[in-house]
This record gives sequence, C-alpha cells and structure tokens, in this order.
Amino acid sequence: MSIVVASNFTPSCVVLPAAAQVVSRQPTRKSLKRSLGIAIQDFNLKLSTVITDVSRQIEGRDVTGYTIEADVYKDVDVIVNLIGKLLEEDDFKIEEVSLNTSFSNETAESDFIASTWLAAVALSKEVFLRIPDIELGLSLSFQSSTLEISRMLQRRQFAYRIMVIERATGYKFNLPSEISAEDVESVAFVYQSVINRSFVFPFSSVTYPNVPATQENMEQFTELSTTPFIVFADSKPIKKTILGKDISLGEGSFVIQHAAIDDWKKVREELSCADDHPVEIVIRSLSGQAKYDLPLAPKLPSTAWTPFVQTLIDLDAELDERLVERYNQLAAATLSNFSDEEKQIAIERNGLEIEVY
Repeated sequence: MSIVVASNFTPSCVVLPAAAQVVSRQPTRKSLKRSLGIAIQDFNLKLSTVITDVSRQIEGRDVTGYTIEADVYKDVDVIVNLIGKLLEEDDFKIEEVSLNTSFSNETAESDFIASTWLAAVALSKEVFLRIPDIELGLSLSFQSSTLEISRMLQRRQFAYRIMVIERATGYKFNLPSEISAEDVESVAFVYQSVINRSFVFPFSSVTYPNVPATQENMEQFTELSTTPFIVFADSKPIKKTILGKDISLGEGSFVIQHAAIDDWKKVREELSCADDHPVEIVIRSLSGQAKYDLPLAPKLPSTAWTPFVQTLIDLDAELDERLVERYNQLAAATLSNFSDEEKQIAIERNGLEIEVY
C-alpha cells in the first residue's frame, strides 16, 4: 500500500442550480484588491485572506471561468475556480465552483494543512464563499468521493506524524509524491516512540542466524522455549530509517509477547550436538505484537505548534466521525434494496482483522 500527495487530489467541486448567482463585476486583478472569505461551517473553520492572483479561463473567444488564488498559511494556497459563462453587458453567471490547494514549498506541515483543509471542505455540509469586492456570496456543499476523503485523511495522518518527528528530532523531510508501506510503518514506529515511549507495536519475528551449537546455548534456549514472553535489551541505540534519514531512538528494550521458537524440536537437536556449528534460530510472536520501551527517544517540545496548526490538529476526532458517517450512509444506501437475508450476509464479519497503529 502507498499514499499519494494531497496536491494530487481531485478538487472538491459543486455544481450550482440553474438560478445560480450572476456577478455583475467580473473578477480581475484590479477589481479584487482585498479579501477572500471561506467559512467551513461544520468544523468552525474560517479563512479571511488576501487574494494574490486572478486569471481567466478562455475557450476560443469566450471566457468560461476564473481562477482565484489566495494564501491559507505560509506555503499553502487555496485555489477557487469559478466556472460559468458571460451574459449580456459582461455579466458572468457562475455555474460551478471548485476548490483545491497548492504548495509553494511542499513540507510535512504544508501537506498536513492542505489535506486537513480539503477534507474539512469535503465533509462539511455547508461552506460559505465570499468575495466582497465583486459582491459574491455563495453557500456551497462540495462533492467528493468517500474514498478520496479517506485518502486525504490517511495522508493527513502521515504528514502529522512526520511533523511530530521533525519537531522532536530537528530533521526536515521532503515528502515524495508517493510513500511506501515501509516508510508508513517506520514513521508510525518513530511517532509512537516520541509520543508514548512505551507502546505495543506489530511484530513478526527476530532471527539469530549463527548461534553456536553448545551445551550452554541449548540450556538457555530450552528455558526460553517454555517462557510465555521474552525480554530483549540492547546496549546499542535502536534506529529506524525514514525517507532516507536514520533516526536514533536511544537504548531500549522490547518484549515478545506469546513467544515461540520456530521448529524447536529440530533446533534443540542441532544445539545438542555441541560442536559449535552455526544454528539459525527464529523467535516468533504468536500474537503478532511486541511491547517496546524506549525511554531515551527524542521528545516533542511543549510548544510545538502555532495556534492555527493546533486548531487543525484538534479536528482529528471530528473528521474521523464525519467520515464514518459517510461510510454508514453509503452502506445504508447500498443495503436499502436488499432482503433481510442478503443484509445479514453483507454485514457478517469475514474473519479479517485490521491492525491500527
């Protein structure tokens, strides 16, 4: 699985009714000297900003729309497209509005802000758009697919975790256009180390490829084979690589819960030879988890975020709740024509478990 950048998302779009607003003053750089206002009602987010650029969209000789750009925060711009047609006396009828974001410099913070903003717009039932200089005021309900919103929130979570790691370590990361599953997992691990220090994380196995076959090792691993959990402590710092940078988490320990040695009977036979030949030993967690303790991991400063960024961080629960509502509505619509028997089959658990970390 991979994650794509927020700037690649399809813009949130709304098609206006036939009685759409007519703007008697066409948007131009000269006429738009001041502000653009956007209020995302459901999340109590309000943006009042200065318009930085206006451009016309032209097909042939006809003006078909206007693109308006304005600052959101630092390196993030909001892009509003007003699509429609010219009427008599140069009046412009707006038939469609789309909203997107762009980056002047792509960082974890700009990525987080953009994906949060777009998700909030897409999930809000009402968004107010105001451009006072041309007497424009619209109440909009944007349309985005539930899958696309889910991807925005997934990318948002990744960007936030990178922000936390940057603040804690002093590193700066350039986010690529696509994030690998390995980087997603490494970022999740380092994030948990910074925030929680002691945490449970998915774990498969640890391999010791060259254990000498000795009586001492046979006795040691025999004892371990009867232990429900095994503690590993390392005097060397634990390291993780994120987007090409090595992050040291300091010395620590981890506990394999529900530990088992693969093919123990064969391993014991080889160790009992006591001839020093190398034996490969794999210790596996039957629960698929291990508990890590990393007390020396980097710490997040107490004042890590500006008020604006903190406001967006605090939207976590609301955004997730609205997305769940979307999925429930989609499921209800899908099941509306099913019989009771068909509904039961559709909602039965299939035995698959999803790890969330």
